[in-house]
Amino acid sequence: MVMLELEMLYQKGAIKYAASQILSDFNQQIGLSIFQFPMAVVMSAALRLKWTREPGDRIIVANAIANNDAPLGNNLLDAQR
Repeated sequence: MVMLELEMLYQKGAIKYAASQILSDFNQQIGLSIFQFPMAVVMSAALRLKWTREPGDRIIVANAIANNDAPLGNNLLDAQR
């Protein structure tokens, strides 16, 4: 999802580099890679998020929650209860 958002920003001229170039640079600099996680698990987490109506934001945070790598995201879920 982040790659899609970066590419959309690039296409409308908001950022200077395409998503693939950004990923390549970050991969070389810090070892960043795209994690292949089942979309059904991510969507399940996204459905529980209520703090935004923006689907992209929900999916990005839900991906981190599903990977148990989002203390802030988990706090958002707790705050909604």
